[in-house]
Amino acid sequence: MIASRQRWAVLVAALAACSGPGAEDVGVDVGSDGGHDAARDAGVDASLDVGRDTWLPDGGWLTIADNPDPARCELYEAGPELVAATTWPLEPCGDRAGCRRIRSPGGPVDSQPFQTERGHGVHDGTRGLFVLYTDSDPGLSGYIDAWIVDDAARALMGIRTRAVTSGDSCTQGFYDVSETEYAFVLLRLVQPAEIANFLYRNRLDLAPAQVTDIRSPFASGTAQEVRLDGVRAAAWMSFQSVQGVEADGTFSVVSPHGESCAIADVVGDAIFIECSMPTNVFTQQPHGAPTPLFGSANNYGLDSDGTDMAWVRFAALDDGGITTEIWTAPHTANPASVHEREIATVPPGNLASPYDLRVGFGYAALLEQDDRVGVYRLADGARAQIDAPVGEFFGRGFIQYIGPEEIVLTSTLQLSRNGDSQVMFIRLDSLTFVP
Repeated sequence: MIASRQRWAVLVAALAACSGPGAEDVGVDVGSDGGHDAARDAGVDASLDVGRDTWLPDGGWLTIADNPDPARCELYEAGPELVAATTWPLEPCGDRAGCRRIRSPGGPVDSQPFQTERGHGVHDGTRGLFVLYTDSDPGLSGYIDAWIVDDAARALMGIRTRAVTSGDSCTQGFYDVSETEYAFVLLRLVQPAEIANFLYRNRLDLAPAQVTDIRSPFASGTAQEVRLDGVRAAAWMSFQSVQGVEADGTFSVVSPHGESCAIADVVGDAIFIECSMPTNVFTQQPHGAPTPLFGSANNYGLDSDGTDMAWVRFAALDDGGITTEIWTAPHTANPASVHEREIATVPPGNLASPYDLRVGFGYAALLEQDDRVGVYRLADGARAQIDAPVGEFFGRGFIQYIGPEEIVLTSTLQLSRNGDSQVMFIRLDSLTFVP
């Protein structure tokens, strides 16, 4: 079942708990899955040196005109000067060779770590991009900021939200970023439980405060994930129904009737979804019917970079046990063109999550344990292991992307929300691959 990926209950509870501009920890548990647990400054104030003004709209933040409910929801985009000044300092990863990192501050209770969006980074061969969430001033302003950051730790754009009045909640989340675009959902809760979603989508190279594509309202229920890749966008809605947004702005239901489904990936005009009973991967072209991609079941975590795709497959053993296999194939959305091959078996142990697999530039990375990531070379199945720093763990969705030279991971303290988080850029040539 796909219940392990569901965020509906967590989302509603978090939104209900974070009402109003003075609420503490706005979006905190949305953050555990959606990335909103955040540092007070995360290096922004340090680089700007303008103090509390950066928490206010006149501190470089521009009002976004396309706001579906300005009476209840403040919505801003970072202006050019603020974006240009916003960077995070890069430093070596202690004794780990071939690694650089950015860290959020630890320490007092009101200084929460930044968080990254769940595995929605991308690398286009030239630059890598991922999403950081920071809470500008927890317990005081109530603003939540989201930043698209490149592999030099420089901000490319920022979005800020806050509820206007007590009793309401308003936050952004479920970002995805492609090589040229980004998308996010504006989530609004009016007490006691009226929920609305609005999908924003824009090119990265457009001027701030000019979000050009808004869907209002996005769909019924609550969006729980967004994926896009140039042509189409998809959102995993509540009740496990996947909605597609076509290039012409119309909606399509991607999920097979009666199935509980979640988004696996969006590549070009094809949406890949994973559905339960039994778990399999389906592919759907615009306004078409979803079609099973594989002839067998028990396939999980499919990811593709447009050249290669990989996934996890569970296979039964004669002694009643289960083995976890890594499979790959050249990218295709046509079931008749899938030329699959098994490349490796995951080392024994309780697999942390079959859904946390990322593919890029001839490699696949899988969250094998909460403190261990396996990196597999698609050509021959050779494996390298990355262990989390002592006392930290790799959470769900913490594999950001694999680039041509680096893999990017997020780690955080296992037992505390008040210590360090870090984004690590680890060179692939510093890893030891074993056949």
